Amino acid sequence: MLRASAAGIVHAGRLIAVSAALAGTPTLLAAQATAVTLQGTVTATDGSVPQGARVEILNRETGGVRGALADTAGGYRALGLAPGSYDITVRAIGYRRQVREGVRLLVGQRGMLDFTLEPGGVELAPTVITADASLEVQRTDVSTAVSREEIENLPLNARNVLNLAAIAPGIRTYATEGGRSAPASGALPEREPRFSNFYVDGMEWKGTYVGQVMGGPATGSMLPQEALREFRVYLNSYDAEYARGASYIISAVSHRGGNELQGSLFSFLQNRNLVAKGAFQATKPEYQRYQLGGNLRGPIVKDRLFFAASYEGHLTDDYIDVVPGRPPEQPDKWDVHAGSFRAPIRNHTALVRLTAPLGSHTVDAMWGTRQQHGESNFGVRLAGIPLSHEAGIIGSSRVTSLQLRDTYTRASLVNELSLHFLDLTNGQSMLFPGPTRQYPGLQFGRANFPFLISDRHLRAINKTSWALDGFTGSHVIKSGVELHRTATHIWRPTNGHGVFAFLTDTSTLPSRATIAVGLIDPSSMRDAYGEIDGWVIGGYLQDQWQPLPTLNITAGVRYDAEINTLNQDLTNPWARDTTLLRIVGENFLNTGDRKADLDNIAPRLAISWDPFGEGRIFVRAGHGVMFDRIPVFGAIQERIAVNWRTYTFSNPGTADPAVLRARIAAGSGASPSNVFLFNDHMEAPENHQWSAGIGHRVTDGLAINVDYVNQRVKNAYVTVNTNLIRSGTRPLTNRFGNITLWDNFGDAKSQAVLTTLTWDRRPARVNAAYTLGWAKSEFGEYTTSDYADSAAYVMQVSEGDERHRVVVSGLTRLPRGFDFSGIVIVASPRPTFATAGVDLNQNGSTLDDWPDGIRTIRARGWEHWYRTVDVRLGKSFTLPRGQVVVTAEVFNLFNTANHSEYQATESQLNFREPSGDFPRRQGQFGMRYHF
Repeated sequence: MLRASAAGIVHAGRLIAVSAALAGTPTLLAAQATAVTLQGTVTATDGSVPQGARVEILNRETGGVRGALADTAGGYRALGLAPGSYDITVRAIGYRRQVREGVRLLVGQRGMLDFTLEPGGVELAPTVITADASLEVQRTDVSTAVSREEIENLPLNARNVLNLAAIAPGIRTYATEGGRSAPASGALPEREPRFSNFYVDGMEWKGTYVGQVMGGPATGSMLPQEALREFRVYLNSYDAEYARGASYIISAVSHRGGNELQGSLFSFLQNRNLVAKGAFQATKPEYQRYQLGGNLRGPIVKDRLFFAASYEGHLTDDYIDVVPGRPPEQPDKWDVHAGSFRAPIRNHTALVRLTAPLGSHTVDAMWGTRQQHGESNFGVRLAGIPLSHEAGIIGSSRVTSLQLRDTYTRASLVNELSLHFLDLTNGQSMLFPGPTRQYPGLQFGRANFPFLISDRHLRAINKTSWALDGFTGSHVIKSGVELHRTATHIWRPTNGHGVFAFLTDTSTLPSRATIAVGLIDPSSMRDAYGEIDGWVIGGYLQDQWQPLPTLNITAGVRYDAEINTLNQDLTNPWARDTTLLRIVGENFLNTGDRKADLDNIAPRLAISWDPFGEGRIFVRAGHGVMFDRIPVFGAIQERIAVNWRTYTFSNPGTADPAVLRARIAAGSGASPSNVFLFNDHMEAPENHQWSAGIGHRVTDGLAINVDYVNQRVKNAYVTVNTNLIRSGTRPLTNRFGNITLWDNFGDAKSQAVLTTLTWDRRPARVNAAYTLGWAKSEFGEYTTSDYADSAAYVMQVSEGDERHRVVVSGLTRLPRGFDFSGIVIVASPRPTFATAGVDLNQNGSTLDDWPDGIRTIRARGWEHWYRTVDVRLGKSFTLPRGQVVVTAEVFNLFNTANHSEYQATESQLNFREPSGDFPRRQGQFGMRYHF
């Protein structure tokens, strides 16, 4: 049963009704979030305006032609163009035709291209100009496009295409470590990027359970690298079409077929002989990786039906280093558990797209999948404690996306109706099932595993763009509505095998033990099951207004709400407990009347101004609100805890889970059950962002952009783990065990100055980006939860506070069929979450005991900077049909020791010392045949 306030529903309905009135009109072109707007003016060499000028835009791949008529002032506009390469022809009676060849239009771009016609008869030869609109300086948002050439040619070690977001200023990426790597931005957590979003062909791939991209892009590529034509990275998106990306958004478009049959086959090899030994490896382990796949696209029926299909497989036998702490009382205690351990990963991705131009309609059908199986999640630190190989997990996941889209086109209108099915099935189990043992210097086992997740989404979305001109200037009105059904099913027997915490590395008996047992069926783990079904609604309305030829204003508003995704229909069994009511208050005691968050109105405003009217210098600024998602895993844990009861024992005198279960069954000496409570008034996380910048096209091949961005995130989800045992007693009540409160008072903030210099002169393109940034948050990267007191959530420098980052990327063709590309990254050390290792404040937890009261430590000195140079050299050989390209790639060319982990427990001998490295130098050979 869905529960929501009548006023809230009416409020939401009004905005959606306004959007629907616009979105319901059948109209114009390809995609919205994936589309390009091209506009400009047509004038004569004497400054007059040729009347009746016609602009024809030819897509080089499909042969499709779009037309636009210039108005009486010479202005023209074409909405919804697909990203790609175009030939643009302008005709006017009494003037020579002008043709601009090879104009590249990038995803999300609002390109500006002006034409100046020479007088002359129509029979004269046209004026032909090789043009390019890919140097962006006129945008209103803070974003960076990653082009097709960069996707296909820049060196990319694990072929996780999203890691190419590294070339965008404001984005932090690092070399793949243990098969894991994902972009990060701002002050919010990096290891679990729940505040980002990923759009594929206009549809988001974001789940509800943990609120992150489906399947976890950190674990490997979500789609075949060459299936994506290009994508755009948004730090501050002021387009109301985008939602649920408080840190950053990546919007990608896939390849579609054309009238020419094209294809490729490729294979890449990396093995032990091509990989340098790591600093923490006693010997170089066996290692090998095969990457293989292919692409084929072309016509099924010429001009009528096209296809594009891609597959990519990654077969990796990787190794992960485990570096335990060194306890003062026995430094070699954990040496037997140190070393390099095998971490195999199998990742398969595929994408198929069918496109049918049917007159005014274009119908697209897209199917994408990612299937992965691997062993990982050990070697890193959890709350400052290194994870042993015995803490590793076996993961198996499958993501499936099905999209059907109809695009209806008119002269000045585009309507896009989409149906989208998105499904995640994710099963995780322990490499070594059994109890979890937590020592200050090493952890064995994982309390949160095993688990099984099913996260399913079915959505219908309609988007419209409508162009009109009037006495107030030209407008592009955009609107959209979304209706989304979501179902989440979880089996998660957390603490089912028992968790035992030891005060020192040499302790023989635990100081604390935690175990969970089913209430209905204590002999199995079936009670650890929960499900939530709900609805997501959304709508937006936006005006892209050009009151003057030199001024563009984007003003919009977006509304989103999620209904019944937070257990609105659950009555907590502890809801009427007078003790809890006195301790935590009624807001945490769900009586079945939990309210949906219905006030998520997100206004956005941005401007771009050409002060000199020459199309070379643009000043821009923007302000907006971006709401993110409240992950439902807290509400699921609340539901599961009804029948899956967790108990904590102080000084249990045993490390045997069976003994604890027997105590609970007998009711003798058992600790009271732990309680999980979810705030009845959870607000969606919201990012208040603003920016100001300038873009300057210095020459036709050189552009510079400088932006200042400021982001403040409010209402980030956090938990407080209260009533922990202190000196054998519980400070709040002995009727219950630990009382975990889910709340949303976490704040984070970041600011940065972003500078980009782009030089593009065929056949070379070079992009240099510099980020100067600051980041703070009220919580740590690994600990967005479980402080014992809400007072521990204090604003401090966060792990995302990477002060300096320089990224230089480029590619070029060389004589004799060679091509060269490279990426250079230099970044200052990031802070690391640190603990004292002992319970200084005697509140039952060590997570909020920090050295000198400071939550993070930062290594100093040039040797701790992150430095990589990745290069790729290719040689082309021409065959009777097609070409073969042989490539050699080197990652971390100079074999720099880039530290990924530091010993962050003050009580350890090697406190502040490096304890993990990103990969040392790696080589790779490959071959690609394409035609």
